[in-house]
Amino acid sequence: MSVMESLLSRRNMLVGLTAGAATVGTVAVRSGQAQIESFRQLLWQRRPGRHRVPLGTAGLDDWALQIGSKFQTASGDVLKLADVRAFPQADKRPRGLRDRAFVAGFEIVSGNPLPDQLIQHVDHPEGGRFDILLSAGSPDKPGRMIAVFG
Repeated sequence: MSVMESLLSRRNMLVGLTAGAATVGTVAVRSGQAQIESFRQLLWQRRPGRHRVPLGTAGLDDWALQIGSKFQTASGDVLKLADVRAFPQADKRPRGLRDRAFVAGFEIVSGNPLPDQLIQHVDHPEGGRFDILLSAGSPDKPGRMIAVFG
């Protein structure tokens, strides 16, 4: 009887319940993370914009789909598209311009800091080859470049 009492002590029961709860919690978190990732992928596929369009003339939504993708310059430097932000739009835009003006932010992934205010020839796996005017993002971040599209 004393062996049975020692196996079923309050401390052993609490330890067992805690271990069981931790296991269930870990499984629930992993399952929840998988569901969140699945939902994020579903939303990503439903975003406005088109893939495989020439980015040299593409609009804001097409560029936004490419966030995280890499661009290679003619000099061999590699830039990653970090963000795309729209400018506020007050009036109707003139014919022949993009639907909205926006700025694209790039991070230099490999290579040296690029010269400020210089047209770069870039190549993108989906968006093709085109010229882009890159400017320094800010003096305290030499690895950050921006391009303005109107």
